[in-house]
Amino acid sequence: MTTIYKTRNDHFYQSLKRNALNTQDEMNPIHQEIMRQSGVLNFVVEIREDKETVKDLKHINGGVVAFICFLKLSGELIGVGRSVSVIDDKTTKYFQKNVTYSKNASIIDAVVKSVKILDSLHSETIPQQNSGIKLKLDKEYQVKEVENSDAITDKQLSYLMTLIKTNIKENNKREQMEKQIKGYSRDQASDAIKEFVK
Repeated sequence: MTTIYKTRNDHFYQSLKRNALNTQDEMNPIHQEIMRQSGVLNFVVEIREDKETVKDLKHINGGVVAFICFLKLSGELIGVGRSVSVIDDKTTKYFQKNVTYSKNASIIDAVVKSVKILDSLHSETIPQQNSGIKLKLDKEYQVKEVENSDAITDKQLSYLMTLIKTNIKENNKREQMEKQIKGYSRDQASDAIKEFVK
C-alpha cells in the first residue's frame, strides 16, 4: 500500500497575512499612511542663553552654560528645550565642545518635547508635501460588509407588505408605511405584524 500525500498549499488567510505585511505595496493601508505622514515640515529653532537657569545654579562651582531652545512650526510654539553644562578646571580646554554640546542638547530636548504636540495637531494643519494622496484599497484590505442580523427578515418584510396592502386603503398612508418598514428591525417588524393581526 502506498500513501499519497497532498502538496501543501498556502491557505487563503496566510496569503492575506503575507500581503498585509508587505508595506511597500502601494495599495497597502500601512504604506498609504506612511505616504500621508511623509512630507516637509518647516521648523524655526530659536536658541538663547538661559539666564534664569544660570541664576538658579549660581551655587555650582565652575562656569554654568545654559541654553533654552524654542521650536516653532508655522509661527506657533510647539516645544521648549533646555540644557545645562558645567565648565570646570578639567574641561576648560574643551569649552567650545562643551558649549556646542549644550546648545545641541537644548535642540534635542525641544524636539523630544514637541513630539506629543505634533501628534495632537490635526494633520491638515501641518503643511505636508504629499497631502493629496487618495486612499484606494485593494479588495484584501477592504472591510467586508456584515449583514445586520437584527434587520427585518425577507419573510417579515413580504408579510408586512401584504398586510399593509390589504388593510390600508389610503394610498399616501400605505406608501409611507411601505417605505418605513424597510428600515425596521426584527423586533419592530414583529410588533407591527401583531398590530395588524389583532
